[in-house]
Amino acid sequence: MARNRTLPLFVCSILLIASGNAQQSGVVGQSEREIRILQERSEWAKNQIVKAQNALSDSDFNGRDYESAFAYSKSALDALPPGGAATANLR
Repeated sequence: MARNRTLPLFVCSILLIASGNAQQSGVVGQSEREIRILQERSEWAKNQIVKAQNALSDSDFNGRDYESAFAYSKSALDALPPGGAATANLR
């Protein structure tokens, strides 16, 4: 009689372990996606900063373009998450 009870418990425990691992991999995958998105935003913000610096340079014939520089800088700042040590050097 005890043998009949242990088999369903064993099967249930295997199913619970498998579903727990599936949930864990889902969390890991979501975390990796979030990290990748933040890295892409950081790279985009760096490119916007370069564009803003170019707009402020006197190297072109139009002179300094303060309006474009402000727009590039603001878009770079808006793309970054508030706070955090990872993007502190960009802010």
